[in-house]
Amino acid sequence: MSVVQRVTIIAEDSRTITLDSSQATDGWALAEPGGGNMDGWWTPPAPRAEAKVRPQADGSYAPASLLVGARVLTIVAHHAAASETDELQARSLVSAISRQWVRIVVEEVGRTSHVRGFLSAQAKASHWDDDGSTWSLIFTIPDPLIYGGPGDDGDLSSWESSEGVRSFSPDGGLLFPLFDQSPTMEATTGPDPVMVFTGARSSSLILTNTGTAASWPVLEVDGPVGRASWSMGDQVVEWGSPVPAGVTLRISTYDGAVSIGGVRSRRSGLVRDNFFRVPPGQSAVAVDSDVPARMRVRWLSAWT
Repeated sequence: MSVVQRVTIIAEDSRTITLDSSQATDGWALAEPGGGNMDGWWTPPAPRAEAKVRPQADGSYAPASLLVGARVLTIVAHHAAASETDELQARSLVSAISRQWVRIVVEEVGRTSHVRGFLSAQAKASHWDDDGSTWSLIFTIPDPLIYGGPGDDGDLSSWESSEGVRSFSPDGGLLFPLFDQSPTMEATTGPDPVMVFTGARSSSLILTNTGTAASWPVLEVDGPVGRASWSMGDQVVEWGSPVPAGVTLRISTYDGAVSIGGVRSRRSGLVRDNFFRVPPGQSAVAVDSDVPARMRVRWLSAWT
């Protein structure tokens, strides 16, 4: 059995190619590993660092940063057409995604992950009988990291998350859905454990990046709130404008995009924007707000 169970290629307009490793009937199927299939998935991208020779001295100057280039991923797929119309539709589908950004979701034994890229070389097709063809699709992935989960970013529900309520009430603790042990509205039970912070001026959310590379988180707070901050070490992100009740403020540390209630907003409310990344392993993000508020950090584990 292949370690890769399924690869799904999803274009911007939602056109989809699903490649199942066990597919044995008509339609699309993923080729066996080897022979070029999944090249660039299990190996890191090429290094983008160079040691400069030291003139009139032994050795070389070390590069300022150890970087890597874009990831190049090759996917080999088989297609068995049920009819001439089916064959035409398959060719049209590949042509349609060739001018779009795509999300590639790879389901392996024990892990589902994704990347985003574009078809960077002409798709090659070869027929092995009247109804069957093999396609070689080469994608360039500008962001070389492989991210955990399927990557359907809509409401970020597939992202890992940690959240808590900044409360000034005397009760608190980790509440499980066994019984409601809180006499106040700031802390109530739910389907998942929720940390309720009390007493201290700031409290921390615990994050676990199970990958090998740091990733940019998304920071959230539910209104009403007038000020909220998230910090990791000396890096602080602080919002200082009112967020109405029933609305969520969301700050993407990857590109600095801010939305309030799902609507893109100007960043004028950012008092401090020293964005941070979530490193591999366990880390803590200190959170603070001017009133009791539900604060949240979302992230994706990442691999090089």
